[in-house]
Amino acid sequence: VDNNGSIIQKEEKFFKDKTNNAFILFVRYIPAGAAATVADWSVLFLLHSVLHLNLYLAAALSFVAGLLTNYFLSILFVFKKHSDKMGKVAEFAAFGITGLIGLGLTELLMLLFEGVFDWHYMISKIIITGIVFIWNFASKKIIICGKGASK
Repeated sequence: VDNNGSIIQKEEKFFKDKTNNAFILFVRYIPAGAAATVADWSVLFLLHSVLHLNLYLAAALSFVAGLLTNYFLSILFVFKKHSDKMGKVAEFAAFGITGLIGLGLTELLMLLFEGVFDWHYMISKIIITGIVFIWNFASKKIIICGKGASK
């Protein structure tokens, strides 16, 4: 505890205050991305391994499950300051467009890793998730918040 408040107050401020600081937004994005990853991987495993749906269709559907999870959590907890700047339709469209690009990356990389290199689809998905996670955060930060990283 110091003169500026307790550690708990500082943590609450870090996670609750509206900000444009890229580091704070990234830290907030990690749990949203993790939850989206759990949704994505669970749906992929269920559709492909349990229901024997085609891998590429299962990967596309699981990506959509992750995208929806990411959208709602990001608007509620990550990009709070900026969700008022765009209309909800434009905001969702921005998430959708960046999501479609992420889906394209997912499908191309799945085809490369699983189809060409013959890696197990879940090993491929782990690597792809990391790549697409960075794409998702960076693109959403730029589109929703602008390029500035401070404040």
